[in-house]
Amino acid sequence: MVALKSQYNPAGSYVKTGFGLNWQIIKSKKGFKELEAEHIEEVYEQSKKRLILVDSDGVLPVKFNPATGMEEICHEAISILDTLSQDPNNTVFVISPSSKKLLQSWFSKANNLGLAAENGFFWRWNSPDQGDKWNTLIEVEDLVWIP
Repeated sequence: MVALKSQYNPAGSYVKTGFGLNWQIIKSKKGFKELEAEHIEEVYEQSKKRLILVDSDGVLPVKFNPATGMEEICHEAISILDTLSQDPNNTVFVISPSSKKLLQSWFSKANNLGLAAENGFFWRWNSPDQGDKWNTLIEVEDLVWIP
């Protein structure tokens, strides 16, 4: 688990966050405190039901696949999400601005994972019996893209 690290600056509080070379410094409100991994693990173990929401955009590691010419979510990240979603106490959803088709192809091997495409407008449980069926937040007959 990665903990957020903070620095003190008289003009404000800044946080360094990210993995490896993909990190950035973001400004936070005064009084922001670092999350302690031990505390998170303790609360996680004690909880009976957990909702885990993961924003895929810039959070999950991606790699370029030369065979398809597209970026893909790393296998290790999918495996971790699949393991988390297999726990009956966990409800795990990946939220993404990406299309339904792209999310379905990326996460096809994670069976109990919830997927929310196009920032949550379309959602579904990723299970073999779902096929290509997606739910929508509101009923629509036809969507029209207006640039």
